[in-house]
Amino acid sequence: MKKIILITAGCMFGLLLFGQKNVAPKVSKTTTQVTISIPDRPASIDPMIYGQMLEDCNDRVIYGGVVNEDRSERPHVTTLLKELDMPVVRWPEGTYIHEYHWEKGAGPKQERPTVSTRVWGGIENHQFGTDEFLEWCRQLGTVPYINFNMGNQIYGGSLGDALNWLEYVNGSTKTVFSQKRAKNGHPEPYNVPYWCIGNENYLPAGRHNRETAQVYSGRLHLWAFCFRREKKSRCPKATYTTKYGNLKATISTIQTRSTIR
Repeated sequence: MKKIILITAGCMFGLLLFGQKNVAPKVSKTTTQVTISIPDRPASIDPMIYGQMLEDCNDRVIYGGVVNEDRSERPHVTTLLKELDMPVVRWPEGTYIHEYHWEKGAGPKQERPTVSTRVWGGIENHQFGTDEFLEWCRQLGTVPYINFNMGNQIYGGSLGDALNWLEYVNGSTKTVFSQKRAKNGHPEPYNVPYWCIGNENYLPAGRHNRETAQVYSGRLHLWAFCFRREKKSRCPKATYTTKYGNLKATISTIQTRSTIR
């Protein structure tokens, strides 16, 4: 254990009483000692605290930001983002998740719909969907973190939608949605380790109504229970290899309900 002791000396001046003659300022000396301890084995810092988010605020963070309108790469932006060395990125981010439906952003690009967005007042053309996000993460060397739509309006996603998305991303090639992934050019599971359920559900923003802690926790418990049950009964452990080492999957490779007989 190394110790560094810093000693500083300074002066504190009393107030000069303006308007009074022959009154000198009072001066007092002070000494401050600061001890800094440097352990022989420095404490490790979890790199995940430096994670980032990707939300298309005002149509300019994703489209026209990290990629072009047609999802084509912006090489100069990719180069700058690589320098940030981001350990993890969450998407779809923010309150927009309450109106995002993942299947609209999967499959042939010419068949993906363009819709208006309420929370930011712009549009979503779904050209940057699940496969594009995961490829973007691969290019940057960052770990993907996918956010589920657990909104409570008619635009909110269902538990079934979330499980299908999970199956599309991490499922074996024997399931319906993983076969859709293979048809879209990605036969092997992505093995995404991190998944988020909802976003700021207490907040009445965009296409989401305010929720109490009791209502939110009840729904969260149900969704988490279903994910864990799928994992426990049918899913082998999966890891995601990164420059920070192997990360154990929070929700592992899934082989689920729609297995083709």
